[in-house]
Amino acid sequence: MSSLYLKHVLVLQVMFFVSLAAFSGCKKNRSEPFSDINTKTVVIDNPIGSAEFSVEIADTEAKRARGLSDRTVLLPNHGMLFIFDQSGRHAFWMKNTHIPLDLIFFDDNFTVVGVFANAVPLNLAPIDMQKDSRYVLEVAAGSAKKYAIQENAKGRLVSE
Repeated sequence: MSSLYLKHVLVLQVMFFVSLAAFSGCKKNRSEPFSDINTKTVVIDNPIGSAEFSVEIADTEAKRARGLSDRTVLLPNHGMLFIFDQSGRHAFWMKNTHIPLDLIFFDDNFTVVGVFANAVPLNLAPIDMQKDSRYVLEVAAGSAKKYAIQENAKGRLVSE
């Protein structure tokens, strides 16, 4: 083979790997919170004390639609609080959600009206408590059991 041919092949290989490296950095690490979502604390009182979660607030249609999609990590006692303009039957699914979650549904008074434990990642089946809710908290699977969170528990949103 000629040295000119080998140089061309080498140049093409270098260009390919440089392009690959550049494009691989384009996808944001989704274990980090979104920069446009503020963080607050949700406290839920339960029979064994209280549970405290640092949560990202999803209070617009775009933020609620994005949710925890594509995340690969959810730190302990962290989550996302979905805030809706009004009470209603708000259904969720696990499309593009790679982390098993517990979903805790609250009414207008921040009283738990339902808990859906251990939602399966990537499952498209709707999650609906068959009750009206105004707030929905997504936390790591097992959190509701760990903190004995169940219907009628009282929660509150704490400003930081």
